[in-house]
Amino acid sequence: MYPSYRTAFESLDGDQCKELVLALFDHAAGCNRQTLTPAPQMAYLFISSQMDRDSAKYAAKCAKNREIAEQREAKKREAAQGHERTPSTTNVHERHQYKDKDKDKDNYKDKDNKDIPPIPITGIFTAL
Repeated sequence: MYPSYRTAFESLDGDQCKELVLALFDHAAGCNRQTLTPAPQMAYLFISSQMDRDSAKYAAKCAKNREIAEQREAKKREAAQGHERTPSTTNVHERHQYKDKDKDKDNYKDKDNKDIPPIPITGIFTAL
């Protein structure tokens, strides 16, 4: 429905307006409406022809979008075929080599205590 149809609907009385709307619904559903009175018939002719043009335009747009989508999917399939994973010949255990992450290397060098000689253990017990 277009806003420009308002004048056509306003020119009809209630029963004629109802008759026109039901005829348009039947047309959209693909059913043939029986004969209409002259005023609704005139409005029906220009509104139904616009509905047919809009429907054809929409069908063409859907067909074009379907073609574009098929081309896009074909490109994706072609790209996926070139990048398939090839199975490796290595053993599972060879692929998962675990490295020793324990880095407890004692690189501590006490430079301040170089000049101090160690205290003999016997000297500690004698002091007690």
